[in-house]
Amino acid sequence: MSVTFVRLVVGAAAVALIASCGSGSDSKSSQQTGDLRTDIVRTLSADEAANLAVALAQLPATAQVSHIVPDGPIVALHYVNAGTSGSVAVADFIEFDTAHAITARDTLESPLRVESNLIGASVTIPEAANNEAEAANKRAVIAFITTLNASPDQAMTSLSEDFVDHAFGDNRGGWLTRMNGMHFTFGIKSIAAWDDIVGVAITVAVTRGGTQTFLPGYDFFRLRDGKIVERWNLNY
Repeated sequence: MSVTFVRLVVGAAAVALIASCGSGSDSKSSQQTGDLRTDIVRTLSADEAANLAVALAQLPATAQVSHIVPDGPIVALHYVNAGTSGSVAVADFIEFDTAHAITARDTLESPLRVESNLIGASVTIPEAANNEAEAANKRAVIAFITTLNASPDQAMTSLSEDFVDHAFGDNRGGWLTRMNGMHFTFGIKSIAAWDDIVGVAITVAVTRGGTQTFLPGYDFFRLRDGKIVERWNLNY
């Protein structure tokens, strides 16, 4: 399926615009932000669009969004908040009820480790969704995390040859070396997919010196042809 992409800048002004774009206008007379907001509303179901509008309205004015993943009752956001105390990377998994009220929220702020955690103040929005491709991407990520618990070497087959881990700056080989040196067990708490991005909130069991500690973890993956091409991570 051919998919056309547009670029979207998400900031304080954009948050106000998305809430007013429920008309579904097909006007393409301008590629200004208002038209792009309409593209989002057309791409998503009515419920997903309403949830996304609420989620974006929660963002601070200084947020620079890198990933938006609206999926049914869940909206997952990955952004950098350039506040007065320094820039932090934020993962935000927000769950909604049928009235579009927030029922649960799973958020973490983490100081930026490397500049590549901020992939830019823009995000790629498809004009058409492919739900089966998104479901396949979810299955691929679940299989990757499940296999990772048993063997990082086997899990590496889920990574593309040009894989990049933005959290640590690792390539495919560097990622394997890093994971083989750690003692983690992963459990999936929440997963959402939109287009080629999958967001996952996980519980990480870390074993050191015979002691096990549980931490929250947040991953965003980009997939291509069933393989993981890029990964962004917070916390573990």
